[in-house]
Amino acid sequence: MSDIVLLESMMGHSCQTCGARKCRLWWKEASGYIGRPSSLSLPMRYTQYACTECIVGTRQIVTKSTTTQENEKICEDRGYTRAVKCMYFTGGRLCIADSWVRKSCLTSAHVGLWEGLSELEVLPEKPIPENYRCQECDSTNCKLWAKITHKRSVTCTWLYCIFCIARKNNTDVSLIDEFGMDEHFSYFIGGAFPAIPSQDNSVYFAPSASRWKPLLHWWWNLPTVDVHPQELFFR
Repeated sequence: MSDIVLLESMMGHSCQTCGARKCRLWWKEASGYIGRPSSLSLPMRYTQYACTECIVGTRQIVTKSTTTQENEKICEDRGYTRAVKCMYFTGGRLCIADSWVRKSCLTSAHVGLWEGLSELEVLPEKPIPENYRCQECDSTNCKLWAKITHKRSVTCTWLYCIFCIARKNNTDVSLIDEFGMDEHFSYFIGGAFPAIPSQDNSVYFAPSASRWKPLLHWWWNLPTVDVHPQELFFR
């Protein structure tokens, strides 16, 4: 059994915020109400699971404004511990316990095994769908934004490039960077959200979808503009 397969089987959990699984996860104990509290309910202790990106912040991870060591220190300062399960040998076989190695008991072997996973969840490469084109100018091979409209009980999703969605909403997009974010770290333009297709290209994820954040990396890797900079003058 390889170290990566072993570690994934040891973890067996996913980030409770974005659903990321095959990456470095963190855990910490917390207390609170599970479900809707009532006059008779008592706070319970439970375990929180999170990936580095959800703890530190998406922009810092993607733009690499902080190093891996700085990110790990931020996670530790917020009370998280590297998610590695306890192991023991019995009858010559390696067994994995249903408990976590506490920070005080982490060894260099535990940390080395945990560092074998990537800091971010790496999803299979996804090609650009054939119908991934701007509704107005037919641009493709670039970031598109999706806008949902409702008319006569029919829901339609329209795709727009950065220039067309800016024209439709009379919005200034000059400060949007190569990651599709504006100066307020937002990637929404006039109610339109990043057009991130599902694996089968049947729907476009809304920001509330649990698997939305890992797929956002696919969108980030697309160029923001589909034309050569000299052509922008004629737009």
